[in-house]
Amino acid sequence: MHTLFSHALITIAGHYGAGKTNLALNIARNLLCAKAHPRIIDLDIVNPYFRTSDNRTLLDSWGVELKGPAFGGSNLDAPALDAGIDTLIAQASHESPVIIDVGGDAEGSRTLARFAPDCAAVADKLTLAVINTCRPETASVDQNLELLAHIERSGRIHFTALVGNSHLIEYTDAAVILKSLSLLWEVSAAAGLPIQCVCVPRALLPEVERGLVAHDSGEKLRLFPVERYVKTPWE
Repeated sequence: MHTLFSHALITIAGHYGAGKTNLALNIARNLLCAKAHPRIIDLDIVNPYFRTSDNRTLLDSWGVELKGPAFGGSNLDAPALDAGIDTLIAQASHESPVIIDVGGDAEGSRTLARFAPDCAAVADKLTLAVINTCRPETASVDQNLELLAHIERSGRIHFTALVGNSHLIEYTDAAVILKSLSLLWEVSAAAGLPIQCVCVPRALLPEVERGLVAHDSGEKLRLFPVERYVKTPWE
């Protein structure tokens, strides 16, 4: 079954708080529904919060293999990664796609540079820049362009598409998403990158669909319904 993410290797990067981890989990679920067998690599060894490794129990229940920080999910936080990540990347295929959740900003993406040759060897890949326009650090075209350039240099990657993921956590509504789209189109044009999709909480999908306005180019945005798997520490 074809999905928005029918690629052997899917790399997800962006600013802290852009929602990369929740997107990674939703992509994994989407691929499972498409009868693929996704694996996830968590490369965030900089920020111990809101990373894929914190959702190991959920991924185990789905039957999704996870590799990442060697001590992820424990009380010990050390910058060490599980062995075999390079092998997992080399084995990426349509039947067993690999999702890489990269740490935030240029600092977090440095870990990816270590595996850049392995990623480059995978022919069919999608490298996504996740943009949350609700964050003050990514609220303008210039801020986003600067961030994407820093991540590309630090992680030794080249983005191939954007994902709109504007949100205010539990305060997200359809107006927040619809308001973000004009800036997303501007970043897309300035960066020369297509918009892969816009993430929309599943409950808000009908309202967002009704509020969509066609872009001047005639291009239609693809909406990706998502569940909120990543919770705040106080939830």
